[in-house]
Amino acid sequence: MFAQVFSSMADQSKTMFEPAFEFNRIALGQAQKVAEKQLALVNDYAKLGLSQLGQAAKISSVEDLKAVSEAQLKASQELSDKMVKDANDWAALGQSMTEEWKTFAESKFESAVKETTKAAKK
Repeated sequence: MFAQVFSSMADQSKTMFEPAFEFNRIALGQAQKVAEKQLALVNDYAKLGLSQLGQAAKISSVEDLKAVSEAQLKASQELSDKMVKDANDWAALGQSMTEEWKTFAESKFESAVKETTKAAKK
């Protein structure tokens, strides 16, 4: 008798807590994606900035200054293009996360309706 009660409690607990566990897995996975993206961007922009500083540190003549100035113009265009691409990547990441949450919510709603209907028929 007690085994049956404990088994029933375990099943009910699993049904009750499983959505919370899945919610946490999704949230952690998304936080990890965001953190990885942020670290990659920090690394990219730091490399770009340090590269520009390195070029500026090597200036020793007017010709060097002219070459670095031209390189700066090219780098600023590349930076602008990179920022647009990064913004689009962030938007796509946000959209995929939204879809993931939408799928989660819809599946949990459907299962809750099924469980409620099943319990009501008993």
